[in-house]
Amino acid sequence: MYRYIEVLSSMEVFVRGAYFESEISKEGLLLRKKSEKLSRNNLVLLERNITSILDFYKKNEKFLDTPKQRDVFMVKKYKEFDQKFREYFSALENYDSYVYSYDESKKKLLEISTA
Repeated sequence: MYRYIEVLSSMEVFVRGAYFESEISKEGLLLRKKSEKLSRNNLVLLERNITSILDFYKKNEKFLDTPKQRDVFMVKKYKEFDQKFREYFSALENYDSYVYSYDESKKKLLEISTA
């Protein structure tokens, strides 16, 4: 499980660099690179590979010794990667839907209007 952290880290750097601009929008959103397109088949394959690593972690998380700092760090990293990849794949699959779901400014407006 420790090795998969390195694999996920490399994959995260690749996906972020290949398909998204380095900066984010003022709304806190990822900005897709206009020149980079990912075919549906390649997107499904990439998502399947990353999901299999994350699923392996979820199935085996119970074997970690969380009082150990190394394992605490690993739990934190897996959760961060899971969150990041969910956002990346949401943006890659359907950018309009991603904007609707992740736009921080709209979330704040909803919080104000329901308060």
